[in-house]
Amino acid sequence: MNTQNRYRWVILGVCFLMLLVNSGIVLSFGIFLRPLRAQFGWSATHVSLVLASFMLMQGLFSPRIGSLIDRHGPRKIIIVGIISFGIVLALISRMTGFWQFAILYGLLGAIAYTTTTLLTNAVLISGWFPENRGLALGISMSGFPLGPLAITPLLTLLLIRYDWRTAILAAAGIVLFFLLPLVLLLLRDGPGHLAIKDALRNPDRQSLGVPANNWTLLRLIGDPRYRRLAGAYFTCGFSMALIMAHFHNFGQSIGFQLTTTAQAFSLMSLLAFMGTITSGRLSDILERKYVLALIYLLRGTSFLVFAFAVNLGSFYLGAVLFGIFWTATGPLTSALSGECWGLECMGRTFGAVFLSHQIGASIGPILGGLSYDATGGYRFIFLLAALLLFAGSMAVRGLRVSVDPAPHQLSGLPLKG
Repeated sequence: MNTQNRYRWVILGVCFLMLLVNSGIVLSFGIFLRPLRAQFGWSATHVSLVLASFMLMQGLFSPRIGSLIDRHGPRKIIIVGIISFGIVLALISRMTGFWQFAILYGLLGAIAYTTTTLLTNAVLISGWFPENRGLALGISMSGFPLGPLAITPLLTLLLIRYDWRTAILAAAGIVLFFLLPLVLLLLRDGPGHLAIKDALRNPDRQSLGVPANNWTLLRLIGDPRYRRLAGAYFTCGFSMALIMAHFHNFGQSIGFQLTTTAQAFSLMSLLAFMGTITSGRLSDILERKYVLALIYLLRGTSFLVFAFAVNLGSFYLGAVLFGIFWTATGPLTSALSGECWGLECMGRTFGAVFLSHQIGASIGPILGGLSYDATGGYRFIFLLAALLLFAGSMAVRGLRVSVDPAPHQLSGLPLKG
């Protein structure tokens, strides 16, 4: 048991690095858009549609990938995903037309990335950490906002010194020759996953108290807990993708230089790293739904500040507020999914919740672009984002968390750390 307790921190470290590398590559992809448009003559609308497709495909395939995780364990799915993601990046570095970009990045890249990011991370960590689960999820998911700080400068340097093909090929090399060996050597399914898989193979599992594990998307939609949790996560995806896509243009539209917006974005990433860990730890001490409701409320406040920002002080105030709560929803939402529906089907249920997040993430950038084209600014879309986030705060505050005790007895893993 002591060996397991020690090894789970190795798992935590690998999950952190996996999110740092893969999210760093994906969140850095914006640096390639101008060179791609210059070489191929693509319009901003064409590129935006591919980026929206990437977000949407992540969501659409998340429930199916979650089901595969529940059936086969996260390790196998992660390995296949990392290999696929590396190959897709290598192929993108050789593309010659828009249709290739749309298929490789907008479809295949999205599917591969989904198998290596928040969904699989949440299930894997939950299977290893019966206690302090919120803190563990927070630490591992903090790699997501920290990724751009580590990866973007490297890819930018390669882009400037060589070209975009070399930079993307280097990203593929990082995935295949650094991340893949690390996962193959060190990553293991947790005691919770092994116990669940053994029990689900048992023909007498119903007499053992093992649930039927038959949550489908349609059945989840009929559950008010799903509507509250997924509805709030929609607002998270909407607001997060809106900022990711338009933050630099927003800053420049109100009079700041690109260097200023880049510094503010880096600050947001650093604050998100700290905020994600802190919120995860708080959720082990306080009731998770109230912590999550506060996060949505304060993130909504950041959009009110952005909407009326007129000087550097107000711009940075919005950046600080948004940064602290940027990725803090992930650990709490995934943990609440486990609390509501059980660990044995967490891949499927959190995948269904994540679908709502990605639908929001695919809509946010498009509406942001339409708002800017129509008004020359972002005030109205930021006010809409604030209202949605306030509604999300009210939704999760009223969440009634309840789960059958059977999964706890089955895996020996209490779902609230």
